[in-house]
Amino acid sequence: MRAFLTISVLSFAAGLLYLLYYIGYLVPQQIDDVLLSQHSPSQQLAEISAIVQKIFTYVAAEFFLALFLVIVMAIYMSRLRATNVIYVEQVQKKENNLPEQHQTSFHSDEHIIKQLSDNITALVKNSTSTHDIHALLETFLRQVCNATEAVVGVCYLCNQASETVQAVAGYALSEPLAIEPFAYGEGFVGQVAKSGKLLCVHTVPKEYLPVKSGLGNASPARLVCMPVVENQQVIGILELGFFRQVSNNFLENLQKTIDLSVPLFKTSAMQLKGTAHI
Repeated sequence: MRAFLTISVLSFAAGLLYLLYYIGYLVPQQIDDVLLSQHSPSQQLAEISAIVQKIFTYVAAEFFLALFLVIVMAIYMSRLRATNVIYVEQVQKKENNLPEQHQTSFHSDEHIIKQLSDNITALVKNSTSTHDIHALLETFLRQVCNATEAVVGVCYLCNQASETVQAVAGYALSEPLAIEPFAYGEGFVGQVAKSGKLLCVHTVPKEYLPVKSGLGNASPARLVCMPVVENQQVIGILELGFFRQVSNNFLENLQKTIDLSVPLFKTSAMQLKGTAHI
């Protein structure tokens, strides 16, 4: 329809240009030729009448073409308007469905947070009888990743004296944990240790925390680093990678839930400090 309308407009424009050229240039020449001819006055009048009739024919053709063009444009605009109405109705339907979808997502996230809170609380109660800090934090990390659908994760302990961060537990890592500690302010984890604020990275660098599976390696699409804070001091950091998007509301609730794990990180830090003195 649009191509046909374009051809009609171009045809009308070309016809109008030719009509102006014919009336403004060719007609005066033709009339001069008739008047300068040796024909009889009646014959000259007949020739001039033919020229005028030709002009009326061209004008009538342009008029009907313009009328046809107006009709075509009216049909095209009506169809376009109908399409826009359908589109708006579809958008409104989607917008009407959004609260229900958000409500479903909210209840789903709420259930996840509630279940994770119960698991962490139970793990904290049993932490006093656990002497393996790696097993303790690995269990905690596995529960968090399974509940939140995180595809990869790392637990870090912070050393306030040396201002360093040490990785102590990992989940679904394709490479071993880094042996060398991070300095405060170094990388994403070091920034969280320094600022004490949650960090969410939407553009994860390639090969950062790669996830290995039978189909190959892939980096997470979202990266979240959460501080574990006690008395305004960061004692640990939880780093999670997601393939899916995570909402701010979900992250805020997750941060509150992770705060329940302070005894786990505190116990692990004390055990790690005691092991270092042996």
